[in-house]
Amino acid sequence: MGSFLRAVGLLAIVAILITVGYLLWQHQVGTDKEQGRTADIRQPLPQAISSSATQPSISATAPSVTPFPQIKPGIKLALLIDDMGRTTGQVDRLKALKIPISIAVIPGLAQDRSVAELAHRSGIQVLIHLPMEALPGAYERLEGNGLKLAYHDQEIVTRLTGYRARIPQAVGANNHMGSAFTQSPEKMKTVLTFLKNNQLFFIDSVTSPRTVAFATARSLAVPTARRDVFLDNVQQDRQIRSQMLQAIRIAEKKGSALVIAHPHSQTFASLERIVPELVSRGVTFVTAGSLTHN
Repeated sequence: MGSFLRAVGLLAIVAILITVGYLLWQHQVGTDKEQGRTADIRQPLPQAISSSATQPSISATAPSVTPFPQIKPGIKLALLIDDMGRTTGQVDRLKALKIPISIAVIPGLAQDRSVAELAHRSGIQVLIHLPMEALPGAYERLEGNGLKLAYHDQEIVTRLTGYRARIPQAVGANNHMGSAFTQSPEKMKTVLTFLKNNQLFFIDSVTSPRTVAFATARSLAVPTARRDVFLDNVQQDRQIRSQMLQAIRIAEKKGSALVIAHPHSQTFASLERIVPELVSRGVTFVTAGSLTHN
């Protein structure tokens, strides 16, 4: 009997130890989960591709960078910001750069009219960012009011007329996407003839190495220019500075360069550091339209 009672007592002790261990484990799991939630909250959220420019500048926390090397005096840079039309805050941030600058507004975006009007009143040059069909497999989705290769000329003209009505402040246009559309001489002739009849210049964004947009514009005597550098395909300050240096070197060879950027938070922050430095080094910023010619 004594052995039996000792066995029962031992089992009871083991059961108690197991229960206590389980309760302690549950408490630790709950603590870990709570700590995990706190850590998630404290971590900075990733920046949106086209976030509001009303966010504060991050210039004060920027990593140290190497100044641009020697720059040939007298060069000109045109800075064109694509994909505008989502928020007027982005215009305010560009205006604060205090340089001649151009923006391209996508017709049909939430605040396209307000952005174009504010930019115009702020002395910023306004373009229509013409949404055009891309090649199959392109990662960007064409807006519902975009220009497709399958459209007849009258449909294209009707849509262009609508773009012009939404953004009457525009003095020029450039292509948004369009790696397929800008390869068609016939379709580009329709677009460029409309632009010429409305006294608008054209900037070829060069989204395809096979674009005929620039050459077709020249053949029709439409004032035109072509993009030299995309500034911010990689959203890192170091890469943006590297691309700007490339634009500077191009400008040193031919006198000017046309740079296209986008309204990303990182782009704005980088420009807020880069532009004053370049101005102090003698670089002249001009509008995109000033680089066009027949």
